Amino acid sequence: MQQLAVSNTLILEAPGVDLNPYNKILVGAVLDLFEGKSTLKHLSLWNPDATFVDPITTAQGYNRYAAQWYALAQVLSPVKIQSHEVISSGNPIEIKLHNRYTLPPINKTQDIHSLVKIWVDGNGKIARVEDRWDGELPDGALNEVCPGVSGKDNPKYT
Repeated sequence: MQQLAVSNTLILEAPGVDLNPYNKILVGAVLDLFEGKSTLKHLSLWNPDATFVDPITTAQGYNRYAAQWYALAQVLSPVKIQSHEVISSGNPIEIKLHNRYTLPPINKTQDIHSLVKIWVDGNGKIARVEDRWDGELPDGALNEVCPGVSGKDNPKYT
């Protein structure tokens, strides 16, 4: 993990979950991104065509998802992980995540509880990350523009 500058090295697993060492690196790198610690090394673990989805946006392709991660530290800082727990070591890897975001101009904090899903492609690269706030992705306008984002219409991502 040091070669990739991953700072989240203590990966907490639920009982019965056993991530392999490489997937621990992927999870640590994604947790770093959720804390606003974006580097080229972190993003080198992603497939160039990967997708990031949360209730606000869908970012497909390197230029878009990289911009999302780099902007996080600029817009909501500091971001602090309050807790995390890997609850599934399958594909997708699933993580319960509690993050605290701060909006600097007004010093307002917001806690977000998420179910984060990480899909890994056949080359060991991150293919898709979904940040499901309160375990959900919206069924509203975002999904009307991007059908299948929530996985309902696309069994590949359920």
